Amino acid sequence: RGYGDSERQTSWRALESEIPANKVIPNSVSSIYHAVELQKQGMDYFDSLVASLAKETGSAVITTDRKIEDVVETEW
Repeated sequence: RGYGDSERQTSWRALESEIPANKVIPNSVSSIYHAVELQKQGMDYFDSLVASLAKETGSAVITTDRKIEDVVETEW
């Protein structure tokens, strides 16, 4: 939403060296299951995966996305 491919690539490239691999966690089967419930409530696929994992792990999401903000703690 609002970011082009080039902007996303630039952002991820910048974050790649700032976020250690051991701080990145994969979605669990349970979080994917709960993501489907968020999708039924109108959240898109990617956002639902992010939000459900954050909810499961008690993590904050670094985003300005209002739909995610409605579900879990966010920071920006």
